[in-house]
Amino acid sequence: MSAKIYIVFGGSGVGKTTLINKLVSSDLNLNRIVTYTSRKPRVNEVANQDYFFLSESDFKDKIEKNFFLEFSNAYGNWYGTSKKSFSDNNDKILILDINGVRKLAELFSNIIVINLIASKDILKERIILRGSIDDLDYRLALVEQEAKALINIKNIDILVLNVDLLEDVYQKVYNLIKNK
Repeated sequence: MSAKIYIVFGGSGVGKTTLINKLVSSDLNLNRIVTYTSRKPRVNEVANQDYFFLSESDFKDKIEKNFFLEFSNAYGNWYGTSKKSFSDNNDKILILDINGVRKLAELFSNIIVINLIASKDILKERIILRGSIDDLDYRLALVEQEAKALINIKNIDILVLNVDLLEDVYQKVYNLIKNK
């Protein structure tokens, strides 16, 4: 596969979906890979656009049928990427957690990880606004652990960007992809 795989990575509330939506609607000709989850949709999420939402039993059925290229359980819910998402040779962009990044790094050599970071105060504010306060401390602690683990993954290029200025982040990522 000679196409690039751009993975947007970062903690809860850092702006991964916002960035991807903006990049996909640009002139970059990126194919967004919509992943699967067993969690319930959030207020503004659209089925089959933000995620393919499945029941836990349907998700586990797909695991048994070897449907996923990668999958993991995070925050008490299942997340996964279908094998067929990688069946063409187009540039792709998707959101993954650390387990997904590890798995794709084992399988592909053309991965660029866009690691979005923000201060704990900003993340905390965004997570609360989103209504995900049940596991707030856990999510904030996980941000640091995953960022450290990301550095140790071989076979990927990493671009670290602070999301305090979202327009600046978008422009940097846009230029990176445009010039690859």
